[in-house]
Amino acid sequence: MIRKILQVIVSISFVIYFSACGSTPPKPYNITLGPSSSLITNQEKQTLLTHNLKAIHDNFKYKIDSSFKHNKYSNLENNSLVCHVWYYDTAFPMDKFYIYEFKYDENKNRLFMLDNSYGKGRGSKEKYTAYHSGLDGLNEYLDTFQMKLTNSYESSLAKYEVYKKEYKQKKSEFDKKYKQIHITTEDTTKIVSSKIIKKLSKYQLWPNEETAINSYIKGNDISLKIGSRVLKDKEGRYKVDYEKYKYMEEYNKFPTNLVYKINKVYYNYLPKSFIAKDKNINVEIVNNVEFADGNSMNSLKITNNTKEFIEINTIAAYYDQDVFDNILNIKSIRLAPMSYKIIKKGVIKDFPSKKLINVTDKNQKINYGFSIGYKMINQNIMKNLYKVDTYTIGD
Repeated sequence: MIRKILQVIVSISFVIYFSACGSTPPKPYNITLGPSSSLITNQEKQTLLTHNLKAIHDNFKYKIDSSFKHNKYSNLENNSLVCHVWYYDTAFPMDKFYIYEFKYDENKNRLFMLDNSYGKGRGSKEKYTAYHSGLDGLNEYLDTFQMKLTNSYESSLAKYEVYKKEYKQKKSEFDKKYKQIHITTEDTTKIVSSKIIKKLSKYQLWPNEETAINSYIKGNDISLKIGSRVLKDKEGRYKVDYEKYKYMEEYNKFPTNLVYKINKVYYNYLPKSFIAKDKNINVEIVNNVEFADGNSMNSLKITNNTKEFIEINTIAAYYDQDVFDNILNIKSIRLAPMSYKIIKKGVIKDFPSKKLINVTDKNQKINYGFSIGYKMINQNIMKNLYKVDTYTIGD
């Protein structure tokens, strides 16, 4: 019984305290701004408000001096100043949120403040009317904050108007320059044909421009850049290197006639067709063979032209200056009479069948071929089929 009486006394005292202390509401804030420039959009004005609120609050926070538990300083959340204090007691727990939202009214061209303060207790949320309980000097802080905001915001509007005028002038020049840009390719090696150069001439050109308001808020000088890069430097069997493959310049420094210069050429000399044969077997390159796993690739096809069983014991590969002595991953491959097998990846070891070789002369020649060791099983005779050809870019 005594405990209940004490809880009631504490609750009554708490209510009296919050009802009596600091009952003066903050002054209304409603500032009509000067003539508005049509150059600045309403969205930009809202952005400037957010920017100014943050800049002021970062350097001018309200320090909460309360006997209750609280956040040490005010926060800025969604253009609102927030002071949070709370008191927990078994009889009357209470959270108090003092929230002052600053807004720009585009219809009346004014700044104003909304009081969204509220209290929470016993699971309920209600509009809070006991102003600034335990928050000494908050009204004075708000007065100063509002004055700073008015001065800062009006100054920002004036500065941004000048900034945007310059931005619009440069943007007009930028758009004109962007439409005039022409891109070509030059082969300084004299190796690549004009037909291939045309296929390789695939680029990307893009404007790298920031909006006026974002650039202004970041404190940057007006920057309107143009970017370009090689979109695809590979075409079929060619790969090329450029003296410079990417450009990013201010629009007034970007070349109107941009030339990408090829300074290195690489080529895959893998022949489109290759056949080696004797009276017993044929060996050939088969293009784009599809396998059960859905993959397709160039493969080696070996055909038995006899009416006897043949056993492939070893395969050597020749490419450029390299010799790959035995590329079989298994002991042997048996071919029935008058049959063929396509050698899948995994049966033979990887060798650079798609090796890109630096070309220094368009008549440069490369070796490519195979040597196949096989046995006629019925005769127990070992035989060898060898063929290595030379290829150029034109083959």
